Order: sequence, then C-alpha cells, then structure tokens
Amino acid sequence: MTDQAAPQPGAADEPRSILRLRDERKVTAYSNFTVASPTPEEVSILFGVHLLPSRQPNEVEVETSHRIIMTWPSAKRLAIALGNLIQRHEAAHGVVSVQVQMVGAANNAAKKE
Repeated sequence: MTDQAAPQPGAADEPRSILRLRDERKVTAYSNFTVASPTPEEVSILFGVHLLPSRQPNEVEVETSHRIIMTWPSAKRLAIALGNLIQRHEAAHGVVSVQVQMVGAANNAAKKE
C-alpha cells in the first residue's frame, strides 16, 4: 500500500488528509491508442495497442485491452492532472508532437466517394 498526502484547500495550518492507495490488485498495461466515448452520466475510455502494419489499406487495427468508465468530475480531474504532467514534461524535454487521426471520419469520407 502506498501513502501519499493529498493537497487540501484551505489554510496552510489545516491538517492534510492522507491518501492510502491500495495497489495489491493493480494491473499495468501499455497503450498507444485511446478512444473516449461520452454519455450524459459518464465517460468511457478504451485503451489498446495500434498494430502495424495493417492488413488492408486505409485500415487501422487496434488490439484493445482495457476500458475505464468514470464520472464526468473524475474525467475532468484526470484531464487536469494529465495537462499538468504534459506541461512539466514539455518544459523539461520539449514539445510532444501528436497526430490526431479520426478513424471514423476517414472511413465515412471514403464511403461517400
């Protein structure tokens, strides 16, 4: 189990809460591909590995491994935490470049032609 002090709002003299992370059942996985799907109540994020090369031209093959479903407030906290981590990483190591490929949009455009 890991103990970490969680920052709490308020005066500096207030005692800090202790966050106890129970990680006995933790699973580690690698992902280089994600798909987020929203509903009014929650966000579902699918994680997987993009396999290369593809069997067909203009086809992306992904082996999915994990799906995380979270509430909107949890998703926002995750987005903030990831944004902060990325800012610190880029300040130390330079800008991280990404190419966002909308697979569904590309497939729909090809079908219309």
